[in-house]
Amino acid sequence: MQIGEKKGLLDNDAALYSKRDDSKSAKKKFKELKTKKEKLAWLKAYALKPAIAGILVLGFVIYIVYSIVKPKVKSVLNAAVLDYYCAAETLDEMEQDYITSTGLELGELEEIYFASYNTGADTMYAESAMTLSTLVYAGSLDLIIAPEESFDGQAFSGVVRPIDQYLTEEEIASLGDKVHKCKIRLPEEDVDIEITPKNSKGDYYSLGITLDGSEFAGKYGGQNSDQKMVIGIWGSAKNVDQAVAYIKWIAGIK
Repeated sequence: MQIGEKKGLLDNDAALYSKRDDSKSAKKKFKELKTKKEKLAWLKAYALKPAIAGILVLGFVIYIVYSIVKPKVKSVLNAAVLDYYCAAETLDEMEQDYITSTGLELGELEEIYFASYNTGADTMYAESAMTLSTLVYAGSLDLIIAPEESFDGQAFSGVVRPIDQYLTEEEIASLGDKVHKCKIRLPEEDVDIEITPKNSKGDYYSLGITLDGSEFAGKYGGQNSDQKMVIGIWGSAKNVDQAVAYIKWIAGIK
């Protein structure tokens, strides 16, 4: 091949050896594309992933901001029904019965909430029992409603308030034998797992009210347990006034 021919070939393929021009902006490069297919390919290669990432980041930011500023629903009465089978519809009915019967007016973001928990020793109930403990110590529960044995187990550990702190002497007297008494574990008994409400040396306290003959027992009792049901106030309760109002209502105290 002659030198002139070589030079001609180099001239023809000079574009292959020319330095790439990376100084062009993405916008300018996009405008230089001729066909719709080329433009779609460019967008897919260079713009799709950043766009998706941007949308995800924006969505996350919006979610965080909404979680912070959105109005919170406030529970004006939160009750735990322990070891006592209740369908979700029954729990809803318990809430509505109280609201309707007392004419209680709730704000737009206020609610009364009843939920059931099982504290049985079986491992299948471990999550429910743990949730209950967390809510109790966080002060998120106001009322405890449970069969006598379950109630006494909670009361014995010191997490239920004496009911006679919130009712007058006349109101306590009107209840007669419906005032439920239970022992509270003594400090020196804390390490002995064999100590129970029955063999503890602690004193008896008025910690609840039995629901025998009440509207609650008549409407929701019977099929669940052969034990009498007891109602009381959790020690960490925040809505104490509403809890007392509910107890008076359910016990028929005028």
